[in-house]
Amino acid sequence: MRVLFIAACILVLAIAVWVRRVTFFSSFVDRQALSQDLILAAAYDYDYSLLSMQWPKSFCNTGQLECSQVPADFTIHGLWPQKNGRCRARRTSIYDDAMLKGNVSLTNTMNQTWPSLNARKRNEKFWGDEWEKHGTCTNLKQNDYFKRTCDRATWVRRRLLSSLGKKGIRQGTSHHKDVYNKAVESGLNLTPTFQCKRNASKVMLLLEIRFCVDKAGMQFINCSRGWIKRTQCDKVGKIAFP
Repeated sequence: MRVLFIAACILVLAIAVWVRRVTFFSSFVDRQALSQDLILAAAYDYDYSLLSMQWPKSFCNTGQLECSQVPADFTIHGLWPQKNGRCRARRTSIYDDAMLKGNVSLTNTMNQTWPSLNARKRNEKFWGDEWEKHGTCTNLKQNDYFKRTCDRATWVRRRLLSSLGKKGIRQGTSHHKDVYNKAVESGLNLTPTFQCKRNASKVMLLLEIRFCVDKAGMQFINCSRGWIKRTQCDKVGKIAFP
């Protein structure tokens, strides 16, 4: 019995030592993971991203370039991380066309929602420029950056034109910026920003509607007043929607 008692004590002691080592190792791993997360967050430090949706008929009506196509819906210009209006791109992370083309579904979606309107720039060149200039500011992989951008843009495209139409904003009409803003806020429940540009006839056109997105690129957030800067849209009375 004494031998059994001693053996049991040794077993309990061994288990206690093993549990302590496992707990220490687990804690060490957790600390290491947290440290890596902090390092990653510091390396990709930005406040939010801007999803820029451009109106093709305005883009192609400025007289500055030739368009290859003029879609009848808003298309993506880009998803741009913002830190004091800029980001730190990783110039060593270049666009990988083969990686994108390996995802046929994503490529098809991008051809539809994120086309290059410039006749002198192929889709692949446009996407590559957006990835290298803006996407590399995030901690996302290339295809994840493209997919999250398309997902957010698809949600907007399903609602934006109809929301504008409910406020009387249809092609060929002109309205004050406040009318555009109220249409988006009521239809999408989001506070956007706007970009405008004059055409050759000096008419101010609605060029882009931009939406604020969280750092992960997963959810829309309202653009705070501190993020909204005055643009050409604020310098005129009515803005045309061609």
